[in-house]
Amino acid sequence: MLRYSSALSRALFLSIKYIFLAQILGRVAHTRARVRVNKDFEMKNVKLKIISGVAGVVVSTLVVVTGAAASIVSVTGPNSSAGTAATIGLPVPAQVLDASAYNTAQQGFDEAQNVLLTADLDIDGGSIAAGTRVNSQMIFLNQDPQLNRPGITHNNVEWTFSSRILGIMSDMGGLLEFASSSFLGQTGIAYPAGGFEYRGMEDGNNAGDSYALIDPYTLSVSMRVTQPGDWIRVVTAVPLPPSMLLFGAALIGLGWFGNRKRKNSIAA
Repeated sequence: MLRYSSALSRALFLSIKYIFLAQILGRVAHTRARVRVNKDFEMKNVKLKIISGVAGVVVSTLVVVTGAAASIVSVTGPNSSAGTAATIGLPVPAQVLDASAYNTAQQGFDEAQNVLLTADLDIDGGSIAAGTRVNSQMIFLNQDPQLNRPGITHNNVEWTFSSRILGIMSDMGGLLEFASSSFLGQTGIAYPAGGFEYRGMEDGNNAGDSYALIDPYTLSVSMRVTQPGDWIRVVTAVPLPPSMLLFGAALIGLGWFGNRKRKNSIAA
């Protein structure tokens, strides 16, 4: 009876010992698995960061390349008092001096595109911060004095741009335009060597000159000119290519999926 009890006790002791060792080994194996999972996801996160960095470079490069796309999308509205409709672009004048470019309706054309501002840019009522990439467009109405007309009126013309309107330069003396033509003007076009009276929009209720934002992309312009004409500069943002928006969304989705999978693996 005594031998039987001793053998039973030893067997029980060994059983408890092996169970305890099995639990320890199981915990060690589980810990190693978690460490391995963490290392795998850390490596994936590093790869994802590298991909994101490369994507940022690609996006920046494509913004530079695609920023040259035309910014004036469309123009609508009634004809001028001379019976002429507003036009975009052609013929782009070789000079935009007051006594060299004439028309009978509002005309708009693209100027410098994808310009990185190295200093704050003054506009009507404020400024655009340095470091912003911008596109520039000009809208003007300037009648030929030899036509002997009392003047031309062209009201409520709506100009739509491919990206957000950041600001307008319409001061009566044209000083804002002059200060920015060296880097926002179109290459090959001659611009005034300084501001002069009535270059921009005239002040006063009877002047007939005004503009208003219809939405972030559309500007309504009214002009009444005798001599000299009216010239305004419209500054817009550089749009991000649609393909890059999809690419960015895909990267965000990839990062979200990776983080979710990592959390689920660790929780398990």
